[in-house]
Amino acid sequence: MVIHSKSVQILAYICAVILIPVYTFGSLALFYATYKSTLNPDVLVTLFIAVVSVVVSLFGYKSMYLLVRFLKTLKLSFEFDENGIALNSENEVQHYAWDELKNSKDYPSCQVFCLLSKDGNHIFSIWEYAKNYSEFRKMALEKIGI
Repeated sequence: MVIHSKSVQILAYICAVILIPVYTFGSLALFYATYKSTLNPDVLVTLFIAVVSVVVSLFGYKSMYLLVRFLKTLKLSFEFDENGIALNSENEVQHYAWDELKNSKDYPSCQVFCLLSKDGNHIFSIWEYAKNYSEFRKMALEKIGI
């Protein structure tokens, strides 16, 4: 069974409290710096700051999106075997075959693996610190090549 322990859940919420404002207001601060640098007569400095602002903002918003999506599934768990996974939500169990999970993605920069259905819908996000994560990743590599 892959599950996030209570300590991992607390750590995830602490990271969210710290990182979500950084991702949100950090990019706004960079755009403000770009605006202020337009007063600088050197166009290359302004252009450089603008490019850095856009790149950092895109990375920040992507990371924030993954973090929020991860927090939504933090309390869920799933079991896996040779046939696929069984997602345990509050009152029901949903089964997915490995073939249905071919669209899943690994985000090494965020230490998150996202299980996606064949339609591209998000099923579950797994942090590297989850219990039985390494065993699951070996099975996922064997079954779906990710």
